[in-house]
Amino acid sequence: MAPEVTKFREYIRLKTVHPEPDYTSCREWLLNYGAEIGLELVIDKEYVAGKPVLVFKLEGSEPQIPAVLLNSHVDVVPVEEDHWCCDPFSAFVDEEGRLYGRGTQDMKCVGIQHLEALRRIKEAGVTLRRTVYISFVPDEEIGGKDGMGYLAPSSEFDKLNIGLALDEGLAREDEDVTVFYGERHLVWRKVTFKGNPGHGSRFIEDTAVEKVRKLLNLALDYRAVQKKRWENSPCMTLGDVTTVNVNIINGGCAANVVPSEFSVVVDCRISHERKLKEFDDMFQDWINQAGGGEFEDLHHCDNEALSSVETNDPWWNAITGACQSKGITLKPEIFPAGTDSRYLRNMGIPAYGISPINNTPILLHDHNEWLGVDTFLKGIDVLQEVVSRVANV
Repeated sequence: MAPEVTKFREYIRLKTVHPEPDYTSCREWLLNYGAEIGLELVIDKEYVAGKPVLVFKLEGSEPQIPAVLLNSHVDVVPVEEDHWCCDPFSAFVDEEGRLYGRGTQDMKCVGIQHLEALRRIKEAGVTLRRTVYISFVPDEEIGGKDGMGYLAPSSEFDKLNIGLALDEGLAREDEDVTVFYGERHLVWRKVTFKGNPGHGSRFIEDTAVEKVRKLLNLALDYRAVQKKRWENSPCMTLGDVTTVNVNIINGGCAANVVPSEFSVVVDCRISHERKLKEFDDMFQDWINQAGGGEFEDLHHCDNEALSSVETNDPWWNAITGACQSKGITLKPEIFPAGTDSRYLRNMGIPAYGISPINNTPILLHDHNEWLGVDTFLKGIDVLQEVVSRVANV
């Protein structure tokens, strides 16, 4: 087994899984890893107790010019173990060379690839023009507020003088690799409706659940229109349309009591074809049509900033040129979900999401998440070339 794969498997076995991620063990493991490579530790801080943020440095020959940041999150989403073919934290490798485990695609693979790319650059005796930083942050899977949300605006981060950031992407089933230069606006909204209570045997008027039904109809009708647009437009990607999904419904106290209150949580990812405020106004109109209710934004992010994909942009040229040299065609898209890159783009820092995973099904957050060992190793080669070129711009 290649030593890079051994490291990858060790990382998968660290249970940084929500709702109780083991960040302590992960921190110690990463500190040892960085020291083994010979990287300088520049940030080791808990902006929120129990949630460490680590940043390592490989200094360039011109440390005064803007640096490059390689970012990854250490946390992973929960698993339903009964639906897995193996222990999701065993890092099992089957006979076809598929490494199974939560985080193999999202995104522990990229964290290891970043580290191993720097190891190779360092061991080759190459000094890059720009300093390269590599960050490991918590909580991306639950919004990133206590991770990159605190790191990005901090005084420690400001001293790094970041000019470009690379973060995570998605797998792709064909020969190409997707690169993400922006994200949809993100809204997680909890709406609470109140209505008349009563006995479950009666026709109670103006109940909370009636209002919920009206909101669901409006939201899901809109969803259906967007889905049809996406399905009928071959050139459209998921990031080009708006998705609306109702993910949580809460309420009720007994089987024979009409409750006075129901709440729903709606997950909205809004495309760049409209402003976030326009969507907010439409959503408020849905609430009004449903009979009126109160809402709380669990997460509300205007991701208006986009990174350049123009041919005259030096960062973009370096990234595309590196991939072309490895026989890879990049497909630029808007990321359909959310990543830590939004915090950086909203500060004016160009950020691109790229996971060099092709010829592989998209399995992030899915049962039996896996990544081919050969694909993982080839990804190190790709990211080594990308890092070398952007750090010499």
